Amino acid sequence: MLLRSAPPKNMPKMPGGWSLWRIKIGCVLVLAAVYGGFVWYTAHQKIPPQLIHIPVMVIRPAPPKAPPAPPIQMQQPAAPPAFPVPNLRAGRG
Repeated sequence: MLLRSAPPKNMPKMPGGWSLWRIKIGCVLVLAAVYGGFVWYTAHQKIPPQLIHIPVMVIRPAPPKAPPAPPIQMQQPAAPPAFPVPNLRAGRG
C-alpha cells in the first residue's frame, strides 16, 4: 500500500468561510434545541404522588464510649546471649 503525506488533488475540499460557520452554528442550535426540549419535558412532567419516595434517615444518639483500657505493664527484654570474643591477633592454624 502506498502511503501519501498529502491528500490527492481530486479530493473534495471542506467548505471554508461563512458556510463552515453556518454548519457549526446549525449543529450547536440543533443540540441546544434537543437539550432544551429534554429539560422542558423533565421539568413539566406530572409525577403521581404515590411514586414519590423521599428517603428518611433516622438519627440515633451516639453509643456510650467504652471504658479506658488498663495500663500496659512493660517487661524488660531478655539479655542477649553472650558469645566469647574471638581473638583476631592469633595466627592461623
